[in-house]
Amino acid sequence: MALIAKYVRFPPGRWIRFADARVWPWLAEEMAGDMFPLVRDNRVIFAVLMTEFDVKEFEAGAYQTG
Repeated sequence: MALIAKYVRFPPGRWIRFADARVWPWLAEEMAGDMFPLVRDNRVIFAVLMTEFDVKEFEAGAYQTG
């Protein structure tokens, strides 16, 4: 899951918007767990993409775990 700043491009892939810019990041993460039960029960990467550099790091695998 990613919090993506306004005017920052989305990385390639399938994205579903479930909150807008008025929602605090910590609340968006909590809402994701409420809206998608599988997210709540599993470890999910939550990335914050505020700049093009962040998107490139995300695409390069900087947010991967394991």
